[in-house]
Amino acid sequence: MSNSFNSYIDNKKIDTVLLFLFKANEASIDLLETIEKLPTYGKVEAFIFNVYLSKIFLKKINPYLFKEIQNAYDATIIASLEDWELNLKVPDITDFVNYRASFFMDELEAMQMNENWLPSRLYYVFYENPLTNNPRPSMNFPNIVRFQFSFVEMMKSVKESVEIIDSQIK
Repeated sequence: MSNSFNSYIDNKKIDTVLLFLFKANEASIDLLETIEKLPTYGKVEAFIFNVYLSKIFLKKINPYLFKEIQNAYDATIIASLEDWELNLKVPDITDFVNYRASFFMDELEAMQMNENWLPSRLYYVFYENPLTNNPRPSMNFPNIVRFQFSFVEMMKSVKESVEIIDSQIK
């Protein structure tokens, strides 16, 4: 790799990385639906989660690539959410995405800190009440337990996809 990362990646490669990240996110969402079909805005929630997760993994795996694509990735995410007409459901898409990122960060920290953690609030926003401003724990324990397995598989898929994308861009 050269000393200047800007010479390492051009706009075409950035577009390719973004396309691969989006395809990986879509494929990962499919893992959730093997157990239970997501409602339309539940897919939006899962998309936002996967984007957040892919950013975490990419920043850890290749901070240079992350820095290079971050602005384009964020802009593409907002445009995609507008295509889903999220702007008709939430007052400000960027604020909502930032709010969800904070919520997802809290959930991931809880998962790491507590071996008995159940993704009941994630299940709630993915399946029961997508786009809510007040994620609360679901009480649908049989579905939450099944969801937990597919959720972990989805997270593994996102990480593996980011690793593959990174290895292909070098």
